Amino acid sequence: MELSKEQIKRIDSFLEEIGVEYVDIRLEMVDHIATEIEENVNDVDVFFEYKGFQTPFVKFMLSKKAQFLKSYRKQVKRSFWSNTKKIIVDVLRETIYPINLLYISVFFAVIFVTEKVNLKLVTNLVFIGFMASYCYMGILFRRLRKNFGNVRLIQAYTSMLIGGYIIAMYFPILPIPFIDENYTVYGLYKLVMILVLNFLIYKSYLNRKEVIKIYYKTFI
Repeated sequence: MELSKEQIKRIDSFLEEIGVEYVDIRLEMVDHIATEIEENVNDVDVFFEYKGFQTPFVKFMLSKKAQFLKSYRKQVKRSFWSNTKKIIVDVLRETIYPINLLYISVFFAVIFVTEKVNLKLVTNLVFIGFMASYCYMGILFRRLRKNFGNVRLIQAYTSMLIGGYIIAMYFPILPIPFIDENYTVYGLYKLVMILVLNFLIYKSYLNRKEVIKIYYKTFI
């Protein structure tokens, strides 16, 4: 017998109360538990009927509390990398998508031509674009984390964004435009690559946005 929204919400609330804080992992666990109840309980209304701590549902959940928490901790450890892999695959797919490939090719062509004319000006413009994209995406994912609670997928996007920024600015150290006059072609193209990566990460997010909205049933 299929569970009602209210019954599913009770499963979710119980898991949240025992410390299952990451939303995406919790919803996967809710789905698994709901399926187990539907397959093994003949009368779910009686199962969820409130009788204090003697409620069959409460007794069932408490009996499996340790198992749930153990499963949760395992999923926390592996979810970050699994989500990161998904994003990397998305980014690679977006890279070879014809329209994106066209945009990237034109962008590199413009940079290649203009940097030979005025390296300083082009570097400054690309740096502004890089910082603007970083700030925009930083605000976007900060808002998502605020609205969404703790979501491992969003954290993976955020970590990739921060990683790109660190590579661009500190690996190796890049003289920052407007402060140091030592402009280099290498520094310019490193910024260009990270700017393109930010674009592809954002495209990956847009592709997953609708799926996330449907799956989590919340407003993004």
